Amino acid sequence: MSKITWKYVTPLKEKGAVEKYEARSGLTLPDDLKNLVTNHNGGMPDLCVFDTERAKEKIIKGLLSFNEDDEENIYDFTDILREYGFQKLIPFALDPFGNIICTDNNSVVFWDHETKETEHVADSVADFIKGIRA
Repeated sequence: MSKITWKYVTPLKEKGAVEKYEARSGLTLPDDLKNLVTNHNGGMPDLCVFDTERAKEKIIKGLLSFNEDDEENIYDFTDILREYGFQKLIPFALDPFGNIICTDNNSVVFWDHETKETEHVADSVADFIKGIRA
C-alpha cells in the first residue's frame, strides 16, 4: 500500500464549512470523511485506481470541494443525487466520467450516472482511501 499525495488541494474558505453542509443537507458526515475534507478539500490523489463489488479498476478523479463557489462542490452533487431520489447519499468524490463516489450509512458506494444505481466499494471512507492504488 502506497501513501497518497494530494495535489491541487483548495483550503476551506470558511471555518465550519463541514458543519454548514451538514446543517443545510440534514446529513451527518462520517468522521473519516470530515478528516479527509479538512485536510484535502477538492484535492486530486496521485494514486487513482479502485475496485467496486462488480467492477475492477475504476478511477477517482478528485474530491469534491466544500467551498460553495468552487466548480465541483458537494452542494451541486448533493442536489443531483436528490433529483434522482438518493436523499441519504453524501457525495465526496468524482470519477472522470460523471459518476459520483459517495458515503451511504458510512460505507462507500459508487453511483453510476447512466444506470442511476450504486455498488459497494468499501466499508468506510478510510478503507476506501487505503485501497486506492496506482
